[in-house]
Amino acid sequence: MACGTPVAAYARGALPELVHDEVGALAPAGDTAALAVALRTAASRDRTAVRDHAVRHLSVDRMVREYEAQYAALARREAAA
Repeated sequence: MACGTPVAAYARGALPELVHDEVGALAPAGDTAALAVALRTAASRDRTAVRDHAVRHLSVDRMVREYEAQYAALARREAAA
């Protein structure tokens, strides 16, 4: 997605949390006919929108901020215990 490549995949693991209609399409696990539809659907997605979404929501900077927030919350909880 960071390169603007839309995603077509089976809805397994964390993919349903990451892939939505703006950036691609998912198919039920093992359903090859649905995956073929997902491939065609994903191919029609706007590549600039896919990249913009990745930059906004999946950047390293955001990941670091979220980890820092989690560690700070854990430290506060430990200090209060």
